[in-house]
Amino acid sequence: MQEILGRNIAKGIDSKNISFNPALDVGSYISTLGEFEELDSDPIAVQRFPNQLLQFYTIGFLVRCSSDMYQELLTKTGELSLLSSERGYDDDVLIIFGNLEDWRTVIINGCNSRSSLLMQEFCTQVLLYFDSIGLMRIFYEYSRNVTSNKTLLLSK
Repeated sequence: MQEILGRNIAKGIDSKNISFNPALDVGSYISTLGEFEELDSDPIAVQRFPNQLLQFYTIGFLVRCSSDMYQELLTKTGELSLLSSERGYDDDVLIIFGNLEDWRTVIINGCNSRSSLLMQEFCTQVLLYFDSIGLMRIFYEYSRNVTSNKTLLLSK
């Protein structure tokens, strides 16, 4: 990449001493996309305000859930793609897949007091996973409040 662009797109994260392992730290990957797009971009600012860069990374989950949760996911997950397995049991197994921009929207909408407890629990688990892979900054504009049910509510 450096030979083609004539510059190192990891320069910003290197300057902030942020380690880069795209498999484990998706936030750093987003920062390198920011540097690709704009010379000398601030890697932290790119993660906080990633704009369309979240469209360039997709993620999926294998989920086992109740029929009620399946129905809710069908109606509340917007642009995410769902694939269900016909199992003949009381619960469903799904693959849910989408880009980070769509996941971010689902999490913001699902981690609020107007969502059902099932949706809050699901979105809280996804949010915590996103934190673990370096994506906590994409929710920078939101404060987090823990409910009595141990779910997270996001608010501006």
